[in-house]
Amino acid sequence: MKKIFFGVLIVSAILTGCDANTGTRNNSLFSTNDTNVTTQLSPQESVTIKTVIAKDDPNSSDSPMTVVAKGLQYKLSNGTMVSSSRKDTKWAFSLDDHSVVIASVPETSPEEYSLVTLLNKSGKWVMAGIANPSSNFTRNTLRGIDLPNGEYAIASPLPFGGTAEGQVWYFSNKNKVIVIAKYPRTPFSMPKGTKHVSVHGSDAWVMTKKPNAVTFAFTLDEGNVVLVGGDVNEKQAIAILKSLPLTTSGTFPFSK
Repeated sequence: MKKIFFGVLIVSAILTGCDANTGTRNNSLFSTNDTNVTTQLSPQESVTIKTVIAKDDPNSSDSPMTVVAKGLQYKLSNGTMVSSSRKDTKWAFSLDDHSVVIASVPETSPEEYSLVTLLNKSGKWVMAGIANPSSNFTRNTLRGIDLPNGEYAIASPLPFGGTAEGQVWYFSNKNKVIVIAKYPRTPFSMPKGTKHVSVHGSDAWVMTKKPNAVTFAFTLDEGNVVLVGGDVNEKQAIAILKSLPLTTSGTFPFSK
């Protein structure tokens, strides 16, 4: 079965040159007396995601990054069909049965990304939600979330847990994609490299993943896992976690 998702259009530039001399090229082109050669810029064009096609692939469930690479295909605005590979992964983070992957989409200009949430069901990773982070930025709707300085696009949350109880909110600009997730707590093992910290007197954990130095922090609250992170450092990830209200708040993750 194929599921069709529609991407968002954003503007990019393709630089082309044009030779004003349209006659036969010969050695005189390189003469110091040849003064008629000019260069012009073509009008700006964009190569953007037009359609996202999710493919069911039973052989691609060994890891979240493989699922994204083999399970998604993109139709671009210029008619080209492309797929991301594992090397196109910007970052990925998994906490047992939940995973978030950001992957760049080849041949888009300027570069576009897909954000994918995945769940592990009976040992098989499957996609739960897909979005293309926007570059239309605004900071007036953060409502108390302590994100790093800058302007961000904010979108409706993606499913993360199979029900409306599990969701991922994401905030993006041309430099960062940051996620905040909440989902019902299930038993999980602590990822290697995590460090214990305290957030408002409660246990929390933080880890930085190489080589992209992305950081994730998480805590437990009222039977839920709260996870934040992405293109942030440890101090910024903890600050975001501290700024969030209780998961029982009707405005989560916003505090006002």
